Amino acid sequence: MPPTARRRVVKPADVRTEELLASAERVFAARGIDATTVAEITADAGVAKGNFYRYFESKEHLLGALKARFYAQLIARIDEVATARLADGWPALLDAIVDTLVDFFFERADLVRVLARDATASGSTALFNCERALTAQIATGMRAGIADGGFGAVDPDLTAALLQHGVVRTVEYALIYDEPVTRDAIASAAREVARKALAP
Repeated sequence: MPPTARRRVVKPADVRTEELLASAERVFAARGIDATTVAEITADAGVAKGNFYRYFESKEHLLGALKARFYAQLIARIDEVATARLADGWPALLDAIVDTLVDFFFERADLVRVLARDATASGSTALFNCERALTAQIATGMRAGIADGGFGAVDPDLTAALLQHGVVRTVEYALIYDEPVTRDAIASAAREVARKALAP
């Protein structure tokens, strides 16, 4: 009697893509981007190396997708918080968004270290575009607060960029260089700065 053949498991493209992204996040965090090979990523994901190229053109393309996923998840989280806290008033909503931004980066500290170290490497345009989408989301919220009389800012786009990059880079610096700065200290200072910057 012939041995039973192993059934090939065919997964939907979005499931397989997510598995490869999750594996890349783990391997990049452990070995660094430059030292990581496609073979190591596919081995972690449990797929044949050749299947990688069905979903990504290269390791750099995968890294860009990883950045896009990170910021898409962050933007979705901020949307959820904004929807849930809008009735609490603009100052409370601003505090909640600042806390969400800080928490999201601390929760994904390993990936943040990977992305921050790659900021000037090839493919960093993807990170810039993702960050620009987050800035636009924050600026849109500021405009709504200004129109409602809860916020004041001469240039919402520039203010959003300054606040966002100030918070994000401070968290990145603390994580990369193991600075003795806690999540609570950063969140508290960021809330104070944001409130002063947007005071009506």
